Amino acid sequence: MNDQHKSKEQLVAELTEMRHRVAELEEARNGVGETNSNLAPGDPQWHSLAANTPVFVVILDRDHRIRFVNHTEPGESPDEVIGKTPYDYCLPEYHDNARRCIEQVFSTGKPTSYETEAARPNNERVWYQAYLGPIFDKGEVVAVSLIAENITARKQVEQERDRTHAILNAAIECLPFDFFALDSDGRYMLANAAARMPYGDIVGKTPEEVCPNERDLALWLENNRRAFAGERVEGEVELAVHGENRHYHNIITPIRDGDTSYGILGVNVDITERKRMEDDLRHREEQYRGIVETTTDGLAIVREDGTLAEVNPALCSMHGYSRDELLNAAAQKVIQPDSYTLFEEFVRSTKEGRAFYCEAKDVRKDGTSFDIEVRGAPFKFRGQPHLLAVLRDISGRKKAERSLRESEEQFRRLFDDARDGILLANPETKQLGMANRAICTMLGYSKEEFEQLYVHDIHPEVDLLHAVEQFEKLARGDLTVYAAS
Repeated sequence: MNDQHKSKEQLVAELTEMRHRVAELEEARNGVGETNSNLAPGDPQWHSLAANTPVFVVILDRDHRIRFVNHTEPGESPDEVIGKTPYDYCLPEYHDNARRCIEQVFSTGKPTSYETEAARPNNERVWYQAYLGPIFDKGEVVAVSLIAENITARKQVEQERDRTHAILNAAIECLPFDFFALDSDGRYMLANAAARMPYGDIVGKTPEEVCPNERDLALWLENNRRAFAGERVEGEVELAVHGENRHYHNIITPIRDGDTSYGILGVNVDITERKRMEDDLRHREEQYRGIVETTTDGLAIVREDGTLAEVNPALCSMHGYSRDELLNAAAQKVIQPDSYTLFEEFVRSTKEGRAFYCEAKDVRKDGTSFDIEVRGAPFKFRGQPHLLAVLRDISGRKKAERSLRESEEQFRRLFDDARDGILLANPETKQLGMANRAICTMLGYSKEEFEQLYVHDIHPEVDLLHAVEQFEKLARGDLTVYAAS
């Protein structure tokens, strides 16, 4: 089994066994009075273990020089290593710490360890965990064993973990809402900048130490209790912050790994401004609905596909339908076919942002048609572009216009057919106007010529002053008849 397939526990066991073996061999060697100037054990079993372990086994003398190494990095032989120091391999910034640890073992006789970054012969950077232990001779530390484990993969994982942790912490700090966590003892173990803003540094504290009032504390504790029990709690809450009641969307959820609970995690998203906007919008909608429902004009909000999104009571009454019957129906349902082209023009004009006006005909539920006046404009409804149509029933006006035209035609016939001469004049300017056929015959002027004449043009000079005086009295209503020549 090579190093990359062994667990950390297996490597630690091997290193422990190596230390024990070195100690046993040193004791045995001391017991028979053996001396060895190069400090290298001569037991074949020891050599077999040292040669086959994936870690580096090194023995250092009092000058910190290497006197034994079990194997070397590729590209370097043991003879090249003997006599060098650990500082020839670790990077300069780790020299002082390594020297301090080695001297500590020589002076105290107690094992220690350190981490260092080294450069291989090919300049590749690697990380090692160095385990140091004393080698005694007659009770004196004469050498130090150094067992170096390659921990590059572990360091890479740790660095990636640290990088990820830093990114996660930065992301949590930047969140624009409260983000917090409580441990299984009910104490805060995390609070981001937004959570610290209203309550200060709360890590290590309990809700009772943080919450400013009893009402909010009761809510906090109840929601926390439910979350600790395994429930995901979510809802809108009202909390007092710096003397102001603010609204939050609150979520608290358990932190679990299988059956193990590590605490609870929570967020508070401030929705106060949204609630105010919703209240304002609701108020405006109520005002709008009051206007829409009381106006006598029919109002229709039309989608761009020509269907009805909303109608007011006046429009329903005008056409004889209920609101439910008209909602989502095609607008053509209430339009007389002869006016379909006008509706198409209404849609086209308002979609292009232009105001629209026309007179058209609509049809009631009972099939009868009636005259309407239509004004249109672009309109935003529930955030989407729509078309607004304002309809006014002009049946009465149209009927009055027809009656007026008929009366005018009747008057004109009576006026023209009268045997007496009839002439109309402006009382202020004394300019003549309409003249019937009889007066034209009497005086020899055409109707067009009369419209260019004045009162003094149709009276002789001798009667002119009297005629003008009589005309003015007639204009004031003082006379109804006067004679003229």
